[in-house]
Amino acid sequence: MKRGDNRTVLEQLVDPEYDAYITAHPRPKINIQQVAKVEPLLDVLIAGDGYFVDQDISSLEPTVIAELSGDKTYKEIYASGKPHDPYLYTAIKIMPWAADKVNAIYNIDNPTKESVAKAKKECKAERKMAKPIFLSGQFKAGPRRQWRMLRLDGHDMDFDTVKKMNEAFWGDEMFGDVVRWEEELLGEVDFNSGWMTNGLGRPFIVMKHKKRDVINIQSQSTGHMILDIWNYHLSTLVDERRIKGVPVVEDFHDERVWWAPTMEDALALKKAMEDSTALLNEEIAGSIPFKGEVEICKTFSEFKEPDEWTLT
Repeated sequence: MKRGDNRTVLEQLVDPEYDAYITAHPRPKINIQQVAKVEPLLDVLIAGDGYFVDQDISSLEPTVIAELSGDKTYKEIYASGKPHDPYLYTAIKIMPWAADKVNAIYNIDNPTKESVAKAKKECKAERKMAKPIFLSGQFKAGPRRQWRMLRLDGHDMDFDTVKKMNEAFWGDEMFGDVVRWEEELLGEVDFNSGWMTNGLGRPFIVMKHKKRDVINIQSQSTGHMILDIWNYHLSTLVDERRIKGVPVVEDFHDERVWWAPTMEDALALKKAMEDSTALLNEEIAGSIPFKGEVEICKTFSEFKEPDEWTLT
């Protein structure tokens, strides 16, 4: 391979006939981050005469937080091996009026895939209420903002109730260890006069007005470096094994989507993705391994789990 060659590594390695095929059938470039996750739109994104091979790292940033903070709740949800649902778990811990109902189905001490699936169906309202608290809480939203979010979502709740939910969320029964870790991060920033390192040692600046987001900044910075290492190992394996496949979206937040022309190529790409995940875990050497199922599909809606949608 020559330096300065503008073709991808794959295009330089494949046989001439396939190289010609790629040139004659260029795939459209789209900003996939902007596409709404509704089935009619995702079904338009089809693999044509080939296959999509998709893999995402399960709960990338929460796993990073669990690893770096040592928080017992994060570890229980994301590293215990139990099939926890974070929103139902949150409902049990911070919504006393709903805890008995949800836990009677979910069983927080011994959840199973079947019990969690049943709880998702029978406790939709409770889960829907806990979800914005969990997601906004990760970004340090305060109780007043959460109260407005819940009101806009149709939950008629008084502010004091939401305030108690927020306090329980950051208490010792939930994410108190994360609060203590946040204090450590802020101490590092102050000691270094405005900078800190992420979980893999890369230094970065934390502006004064961004200190509130230090956990999010830390987890995203570390998570994206992990994603880069993950993709590096995959591209290296594709090169070494001369696999016919091209990336459609290499950096899909915590996910990657490739295209392969035949099922044989798709299976080879699937194996390379699995092996690159093993290489990532070997290199990172954390106490919580990163995981990611690989799917072979024909459309984006088969692996993106479309949101509910309506024409009205």
